[in-house]
Amino acid sequence: MNPHFRSRYRLLCGAAILSLTCSLATAETPEDPWEGYNRAMFSFNSGLDSVLLKPIAKGYEKIVPNPVQRGVGNFFSNLGELGNLTNNLLQGKPDGVATSFFRFVINSTAGWGAFRYCH
Repeated sequence: MNPHFRSRYRLLCGAAILSLTCSLATAETPEDPWEGYNRAMFSFNSGLDSVLLKPIAKGYEKIVPNPVQRGVGNFFSNLGELGNLTNNLLQGKPDGVATSFFRFVINSTAGWGAFRYCH
């Protein structure tokens, strides 16, 4: 394992443990018994975003060309159609199930076909 990655992983684990212990130390109020935990997690997530996730996102935007970014976005958008399909299935909406299913199949085959022939 990369030593740089290992040190970031340890830092991340340490921050998570620290945030959980801080949340246990804060007083609970009757209105919101989870307030201490929520504040600690918000602080941890905000720090993680500024230290790790934002630099990765900026590097991704700078390095990866726009057509590839659009393709990755389309890929994950198409995966979201599986959630729509499941939701329609659980709600007993056969028309919605069929629409989501065919939308997923057509986007997947047309998307892969377009991706293969662009090279």
